[in-house]
Amino acid sequence: MAVTALLALLGGWLAAYVIFIRSGRPDERPGMRVLLSFAAGAATAFLAMAVWMLCAGAVPSGMDFIPAGMLLLGLGIGWIGQSMWLSGQLIANTPVSRIRSAPQGWVKLRGQAIVEEPVYSRTGNIPCLYYSERTERYTRHTRRVQDPQTKEWRSETYYSWDHYSSASGAAPFRLTDGTGEVTVDVRATAFSPAHSAQFYNGRPGSGGIFAREGDLRTTVNYIALDSQLEAAGRLHRGVLTRHPTHGAALVGEGSLGGVATVRKLGGCFGIMVGGVLAAGAPLSPSVLAGMAGENNMDFNSALALVFAGAALGLVLLGWMVSLYNAIITLKRQAERAWSDIDVQLQMRWDLVPNLVETVKAYAQHERQIFEATLAARERALGARDRRTRISAEDRLEQTLPSLLAIAEDYPQLKASENFLKLQQQLQEMEDVIADRRETYNDSATNFNTFIQSFPGLLMAGALSEKPLPLFQAEPAARQHPLSGASAAGSGQNQGG
Repeated sequence: MAVTALLALLGGWLAAYVIFIRSGRPDERPGMRVLLSFAAGAATAFLAMAVWMLCAGAVPSGMDFIPAGMLLLGLGIGWIGQSMWLSGQLIANTPVSRIRSAPQGWVKLRGQAIVEEPVYSRTGNIPCLYYSERTERYTRHTRRVQDPQTKEWRSETYYSWDHYSSASGAAPFRLTDGTGEVTVDVRATAFSPAHSAQFYNGRPGSGGIFAREGDLRTTVNYIALDSQLEAAGRLHRGVLTRHPTHGAALVGEGSLGGVATVRKLGGCFGIMVGGVLAAGAPLSPSVLAGMAGENNMDFNSALALVFAGAALGLVLLGWMVSLYNAIITLKRQAERAWSDIDVQLQMRWDLVPNLVETVKAYAQHERQIFEATLAARERALGARDRRTRISAEDRLEQTLPSLLAIAEDYPQLKASENFLKLQQQLQEMEDVIADRRETYNDSATNFNTFIQSFPGLLMAGALSEKPLPLFQAEPAARQHPLSGASAAGSGQNQGG
C-alpha cells in the first residue's frame, strides 16, 4: 500500500508539473506554479488512491456507490463556496470610482438615483426605487398523529403562516455622483434594500398577538427614492449591467458591505462542508474493512483516521485556492487601476511638448522652466519600474504650474486660442488623473493590507508577492495645475 501511495503521489506531481510549470508563461512567478503543482499533485494522488482502494476492496455493494455521490456533491459545494467567498472579497475590496473617470469593466460606484417615474409597492402603495414584498396567510391544517399512550391515530388541527404571494419591482433610473451619470440596467441587477415596512390585512402594523384564519401579513423591503446608493457591476458604454464572470450587478442602500460579508461567510461555510463531503469519497465500508485487516487497527479506527485526514487535507486545499484567487483578483484590480492612470499619463506626455512650444513662442526668455518641464517628461518616459515612474510623474506635476504661470506675465499668450485649448485639455486630464490616482491607491492599499495580514501573508510569501507602491502626489503638486499657475503668477507680479 505504501509503494502504491508513493507511486500515485509521484505520478500526480509529475502530471501537475507538466501542466502548471512547463506550460507556464514566462511572466508568471515560478513560486505560484510550484505551489499549484504540489496542490494538484496531492489532489491527483488522493484520487488515484481512492481508485486503488475501490479496486482492492470486495465487490461493491449498493452502499459503496454513496462515496461517489459524496465526492461530486462535495466538489460542487466547495466550488460554489469558493466562488461566493471570492465574490465577497471582490465586492469588499473594489474601490469606489468617480463616474466621470470610471473605467470600463467591473467597477463600484456611489451616488444618488435620478428617477423619472418611481415604482409603487402593491401593499401600502409606497413610492420607491425598488421593492420586494412577501405576503403570508394564516391557514388551518389537519394532520394525523399517534397518541403516545394509546397508540391510536387521531386527527389534529393546527394553524401556521404559509406563503401566499410575492411581488417585486424596480424603476428605471440613472446613478449620479456629481461628476457624471450612468444608466443602471435594472433587469440585470440584484437589489439590497435597507428600508422595511410591515402590514397586517393591508394596514400598517404587524398585527396583534391572536391571529384569525385567513389573516394576511406582508413585509415590504424597499429602497427609498432619496437614498444614498452603492452599486457594483460591469460598466459598458455608460450602462451598469451584469458582469459575464461575477454575475448580476448589485445596488444597495448606503453600502454593499453587508452583501460582501454574507457572501464571504457563506463561502467559507461552503468550502468546509464541501471538503468534509468530498473527503468521504473513498470511504467505502468494504474497502476500509480490507485496509484495517484482522491484525491491524479495527474498522472504526481506520474510518475515523482516514476521514479526518482526508477532510483536513481537502479543506486546506480549498482554503489555499481561495487565498490564491483572492490575491490574484486584488492584484489584477490594482494593475487595471494603474493601466487606467497610465493611459491618461501618456496623453499628458503628448500634450506637454505642444504646451511648451506654445508658451515658448510668446516667452522665449523662460528657458529654465522649459528645460525643467521637458526634462521631467523625459525622466517619466525613461522610467523602468513603477516606483521610479511615480517619482518622475510627481516631478512633472510640480513643473506644470510654473509653466502655466508664465501666461500671467504675457497677455498675448493668455489670450491665445491654442494656449487656452491646451490649458483646458490639461485641466480635464488632471481631473481624470486625480480620480484614477485615488482608485489606484485604494486598490493598492487593499492588496497590500491583504498580503501583509494573516492569512494572506502565507500565500503571498509562497507567491513572492511584494507590496505595491502608492501614487501619492508631492505637497507642491497636490493643488490643481491651474490653481498653482494662478498662485505663481500672482507671486511674480508682486515681485515685479
